[in-house]
Amino acid sequence: MKIGIDFGSTYSLISTYDEISDDIKELQPDGSTAVTPSYLSIDSDGEVLYGNNAKRKLTDNAYRHFSGFKMMLVEQKSDSVGIQTLQKNGYVGSYSPRYITQLYLREMLDGVLSETSSAGQLPEIREGFEQIYICVPELWSRSIKKMDGCYALREILKDDLGIENVNIVMEPEAASAYFAYKYEKNTHKKFNGYLFLIDFGGGTLDVTLSEVRSDNSGSVEIKNLCSDGAGENHENCYGQTESGQAGMAYMQRLVQNVLNAHGVNDIDILSSDFKETIVDVENALKSPKNGKSIRDFFSRFNNFEDMKKVMNQGYTDESNRNNIFMQFKYGRDKYVVTFARLFETYKQVIATELNDVIVNMCDTAKRFIKKDPRSIESGMDNDFKIALVGGFGSFYFVRKQIESIFKFDEMNDPRTEGLTDNENEKAISFGAALLAAGKVKLRRTAPYSLGLQTIDQQRHRRLHYAIKFHQEIVEDEICYIRWKGPDIKDESQNPPAEFLGLRSNISQFIVGDSPDLKKGRPMSLKAEYLEKLKNLPAQGVWRIGFSIDENYIITMHVVPKDAGKNDRGLEYKLSNYEEMFDLQMSVQLTDGEEVV
Repeated sequence: MKIGIDFGSTYSLISTYDEISDDIKELQPDGSTAVTPSYLSIDSDGEVLYGNNAKRKLTDNAYRHFSGFKMMLVEQKSDSVGIQTLQKNGYVGSYSPRYITQLYLREMLDGVLSETSSAGQLPEIREGFEQIYICVPELWSRSIKKMDGCYALREILKDDLGIENVNIVMEPEAASAYFAYKYEKNTHKKFNGYLFLIDFGGGTLDVTLSEVRSDNSGSVEIKNLCSDGAGENHENCYGQTESGQAGMAYMQRLVQNVLNAHGVNDIDILSSDFKETIVDVENALKSPKNGKSIRDFFSRFNNFEDMKKVMNQGYTDESNRNNIFMQFKYGRDKYVVTFARLFETYKQVIATELNDVIVNMCDTAKRFIKKDPRSIESGMDNDFKIALVGGFGSFYFVRKQIESIFKFDEMNDPRTEGLTDNENEKAISFGAALLAAGKVKLRRTAPYSLGLQTIDQQRHRRLHYAIKFHQEIVEDEICYIRWKGPDIKDESQNPPAEFLGLRSNISQFIVGDSPDLKKGRPMSLKAEYLEKLKNLPAQGVWRIGFSIDENYIITMHVVPKDAGKNDRGLEYKLSNYEEMFDLQMSVQLTDGEEVV
């Protein structure tokens, strides 16, 4: 079976593409619902519950309860701040985020096999899945440290669960795949143009501009052009860790604000009382009936900006029954959540960050589409579309703020025409299923620049890149280091650089995590990979290049100066960035800097 997994901070979804019906099917791991809560509970005997069954046990102290473990995968186990964050959230001893994630995914995949397999024919996980595409936030690709989460997920599926073909894909890439497919289904036309995706989930906000190219062969290719977002686990004003900077952080802060307003300051976010309260708030926010009550209450305002101007402390009167959104129980007492408190917390946690990220991305996107995305005219040629995805993207305040930024015409806006349906929240899983089935292809871009540092005769550092930040990657194609000349703007036109006395000429690898190629981070190879390079040629003239496969595994190529066009030289198959280097290094070097 070929499946796509949207592994979310609050909910997860698994889907598969049916070639015969040309349709995408949601799978139901727990036998009752496709959208599965990202919760796990373990009792002292090792019994594991997941999803809705785990949520129902939150008040049972016989179990240890875990949520938000996806966001904890990126915390550094060797970093003091990361260790404290993990401990504060209950990830101690053998209960690491990786272990909890492994248990959760194992239960989910076993559930899928139980649903889809014939009675008495339940295969092992490693035999039941031919191809898996699992999605991670785009934010993870923009931080060297957060790439740990990508590699941890792949290792869990490949090494721990034994699944051979696993691909990590960024959530916006998967969503773009779905929208390109959906556009053709809705309009009977191919989409060729740009997708501006706003992905607002439980843990992260990702805003991405993708280029989509469709042809008559039926293939759709997607290239990520630029992105921005937010989603760091961080300490809030109460001295407690909030998971990410999206839906989960909002709900946690809302509960804390309400309790704090009533003089409750000693709040244990790991307690069953607090976790049960979060679930109550989450269910209330998801309820269609309550969603309507939020819309009705705020319908008095023309737009989001009016809401910000008018809403003030005068609206926090809890004695006004018309201002009460819900009540929740914490401990033995009940507390009122007002509509005003909903909005005040939204302003604290989300509004400024969401506005800044979208506005910055709009300015960046102008350089690619040659139009202002905030203008309705940008969609008039039908080659620019805006889509909102993610479970928290349907929240009323999020939608109203985005409408305000883009000045949407809800009835007839060409920027959304052909994309809107009731499945937008499932777009990531659906797109991953299309990728797993080979229905859509990705044009990969490099998450980092990669090259070498050398020291010239004047004792100046020189940074030489073979692969550049966000460069399009052709699988297994060798990218050579090329010399830079003072008057050369495009060094790709230069022949490959030639190194004499290779072993002594290479000082250190350079990894760049921004478009500024004049800066880079020196990275020393870990011992096991240094061992692979111990036999680098000491004599002769050589060219150096790197290639990357479909899973970002890096190979270094040392090719003789006079080698033929197809000669791949001496190949040193290494690994990925996280496994090759000590990524704790934060010192940034500048090209041409004098070596002291």
